[in-house]
Amino acid sequence: MKGQVINIIVFALLVAAALACSLEHPVIWSLSRWDISHGHEYWQFLTGNFAHYDTQHLVENLAGLFLIWFFFFGESCATWGHRLTSFVFSGICVTLGIFFLTDTTEYAGMSGALHGMAAAAALARLFLEKDWKGAVILAAIGIKIYIDFNHPQFGFDEITRNLYGSNFNFTSLRQQVNEAANYRVSAPSHLYGAIGGLLAGAGFIIHKR
Repeated sequence: MKGQVINIIVFALLVAAALACSLEHPVIWSLSRWDISHGHEYWQFLTGNFAHYDTQHLVENLAGLFLIWFFFFGESCATWGHRLTSFVFSGICVTLGIFFLTDTTEYAGMSGALHGMAAAAALARLFLEKDWKGAVILAAIGIKIYIDFNHPQFGFDEITRNLYGSNFNFTSLRQQVNEAANYRVSAPSHLYGAIGGLLAGAGFIIHKR
């Protein structure tokens, strides 16, 4: 019971962090190549995962966080520590990858870290519990990343944008960055997050064995 309570509390703290970084001066919390290149604001390697461009961006990612946090992790790696470790490690892999391996000037969003969490949970379920659902999830993540890179018009973000538009903004970040280059789904962030998640999942497996 105590572990379940802590699990809910940690999840609530992540949601609160996302709200705070998206509502209160989000441009400060997003990953900015200029700031870090000039020796400032290294915390953005972590907080860039919490800042969001607008309501749709935030709501979609928080919904994804809820589903992955409470439903993806099997019994072998079910503690709040496993969940938080996979999220933080994957998120840092995302921002390091974006900063050093792409030319993106600003980055914000949780989706890369979410791909990592899902990958970590799936890998652990597959190898520690022999649960075939883990293999299905890993295959789905791979297919989704392929679509993000090669057919973004069929991605979840584009589909929902076409359904209800993106006219309900309550953050200022979207107007302060180059939307055409940065706001659409960041396929590299999903890839780097998934790689980070696989590494985290491998770490869980080694630790358990």
